[in-house]
Amino acid sequence: MVCPDHRRAQYPRRPENAALSLKRETGCQPFAFIPPVREMSTVFNTTKGIVMRNYLFILAVFGLSAGSPAGLSAVAWGQDGFFKTKVGEIDFYCVKDAADEIDNAVFAGDPEVVAKMAPKGKTPLDYNTFLVAKGNTAVLIDTGNGGNLLDNLGKTGISPEKIDAVLLSHSHGDHVGGLLKNGERVFPKAVVWIAPKELVFWNKSHPDQVEACRKAYGAFKEIVPDEKTAILLPEITAVDLEGHTPGHTGFMIASQDQKLLVIADLIHSEVIQLPHPEICAKYDQDREKSAEIRRDTLRRAAVERIPVAGSHIPGTGIRNVAVQGDGFIRSGTTVQ
Repeated sequence: MVCPDHRRAQYPRRPENAALSLKRETGCQPFAFIPPVREMSTVFNTTKGIVMRNYLFILAVFGLSAGSPAGLSAVAWGQDGFFKTKVGEIDFYCVKDAADEIDNAVFAGDPEVVAKMAPKGKTPLDYNTFLVAKGNTAVLIDTGNGGNLLDNLGKTGISPEKIDAVLLSHSHGDHVGGLLKNGERVFPKAVVWIAPKELVFWNKSHPDQVEACRKAYGAFKEIVPDEKTAILLPEITAVDLEGHTPGHTGFMIASQDQKLLVIADLIHSEVIQLPHPEICAKYDQDREKSAEIRRDTLRRAAVERIPVAGSHIPGTGIRNVAVQGDGFIRSGTTVQ
C-alpha cells in the first residue's frame, strides 16, 4: 500500500496557468481532495511483488478482502500516472494530468463544519481525465489543462493519435485546456462533443477559446443527456448533472452487468462533500441545483452500488459510496 505523500509525489502539480485561470474566473483558488477506493485488487508497475504482499498482509490483518468495487475486475495502478480497470468489456482508465491542493475557503458552507471536516485548512486534489476503450475505439472524457496528460496517455498504450472522440463534461479550463497545443489540435482524428447549454456558457465566457477549438477540430457534436451518445461506443450514456455549470454532464459506462458513473466536478472535496452534500464549492454556478443533484446522484450510486469516478478525486479516481445519515461515506476496503 502506498502512503498518500509518496503517491502524490508521482504526479506533477497543476500547471500554474490553469490555477490562475480559475482564480480569475471565480475569485477562488483551485479545488481539493483526499483518499481511497473500494475493495480493489492492486498491481503496481514497479516493486509489484513487495507492494502486493504488503497490501494483502494489511488486508489479512484487518480481515478484509481484495475484491473489486461493485464487481469490477482486478485493477492496475501505474506509477506512471494512470489507473486501469474493467467495466464489463470496457477498458476504463483514470489518466492523471496534475495534482494540487485546495483551501477550505473555496467552500461556500459553514466555516466551522468545513474546518471540522478538513482541520488542516486544505486537502489534496488530483486532476483526472478518463479514457474509455473497446477494441480499436477510444473515447477520452475531458482533456486536463496541458499538464502531464499526454505523457501519461502514451504510457497506457493509447496515444493521442488513437483517440476517436473527446467528450467534454464542461468548459472549465482544467477540462478543455488540453484540446489545443500552440493553437493546433492535440487529438488529430477526434471529434469533440459537448452539451448545447454548456457550449453557450463556454462561448459567453471564452469566445476566443471556442473559436480556436472550432477552427482546429471543426463543428462540435451535441451531447444529449440521458440518451446514448452514439459516439462509437453505445456503452456510454450522457447524464445531466447541471448545477456546477449550465451543461455540466456526467457519463454512465455500462457493459454486461457492470456500471461506472463519471461524475466530473459533482464533488470538489470528498472529505467535505460526502458527509455534507449540501456544501457547494464557490465554482458552482447554481449552488441550490448543484447540491440537489449531488445528493440525488450519490444516493443513486449508493443504492444501486455504482462506483463513481470524479475529476478531482485523488489516487485511482474511483469511489464507492454508502448512505450515512443525511450524507454519505466511502464504502468498502480502500487503497490509496
